[in-house]
Amino acid sequence: MISGQSQGVAEKAKRIYDERLRGDLELLYREKYVAIEPASGDYFLGDTIVEAAISK
Repeated sequence: MISGQSQGVAEKAKRIYDERLRGDLELLYREKYVAIEPASGDYFLGDTIVEAAISK
Protein backbone atom coordinates (compact mmCIF):
# COMPACT_ATOMS: atom_id res chain seq x y z
CA MET A 1 0.00 0.00 0.00
CA ILE A 2 1.30 3.46 -0.84
CA SER A 3 0.98 6.58 1.26
CA GLY A 4 -1.49 9.34 0.52
CA GLN A 5 1.39 11.63 -0.44
CA SER A 6 2.77 9.08 -2.92
CA GLN A 7 -0.70 8.58 -4.35
CA GLY A 8 -1.01 12.34 -4.88
CA VAL A 9 2.34 12.50 -6.68
CA ALA A 10 1.34 9.59 -8.94
CA GLU A 11 -2.02 11.22 -9.75
CA LYS A 12 -0.36 14.53 -10.64
CA ALA A 13 2.13 12.78 -12.95
CA LYS A 14 -0.73 10.88 -14.62
CA ARG A 15 -2.62 14.14 -15.22
CA ILE A 16 0.47 15.69 -16.83
CA TYR A 17 0.81 12.62 -19.04
CA ASP A 18 -2.85 12.58 -20.02
CA GLU A 19 -3.17 16.32 -20.63
CA ARG A 20 0.19 17.27 -22.14
CA LEU A 21 2.33 14.32 -23.13
CA ARG A 22 0.26 11.34 -24.25
CA GLY A 23 -0.30 12.39 -27.87
CA ASP A 24 3.33 13.13 -28.71
CA LEU A 25 4.97 10.42 -26.65
CA GLU A 26 2.72 7.60 -27.82
CA LEU A 27 3.21 8.67 -31.41
CA LEU A 28 6.97 9.25 -31.35
CA TYR A 29 8.23 6.98 -28.54
CA ARG A 30 5.86 4.04 -28.55
CA GLU A 31 8.47 1.53 -27.32
CA LYS A 32 9.87 3.73 -24.51
CA TYR A 33 9.08 4.14 -20.83
CA VAL A 34 8.48 7.59 -19.39
CA ALA A 35 9.16 8.97 -15.92
CA ILE A 36 7.52 12.30 -15.09
CA GLU A 37 8.71 14.80 -12.49
CA PRO A 38 5.34 16.13 -11.26
CA ALA A 39 6.62 19.38 -9.73
CA SER A 40 8.16 20.64 -12.98
CA GLY A 41 6.45 18.52 -15.62
CA ASP A 42 9.83 17.43 -16.94
CA TYR A 43 9.92 13.91 -18.28
CA PHE A 44 12.59 11.35 -19.03
CA LEU A 45 12.55 8.47 -21.50
CA GLY A 46 14.29 5.12 -21.36
CA ASP A 47 14.28 1.62 -22.77
CA THR A 48 13.42 0.30 -19.28
CA ILE A 49 11.55 1.71 -16.31
CA VAL A 50 14.79 2.01 -14.36
CA GLU A 51 16.55 3.79 -17.23
CA ALA A 52 13.73 6.35 -17.47
CA ALA A 53 13.65 6.85 -13.70
CA ILE A 54 17.39 7.56 -13.37
CA SER A 55 17.77 9.69 -16.53
CA LYS A 56 18.55 13.37 -16.21
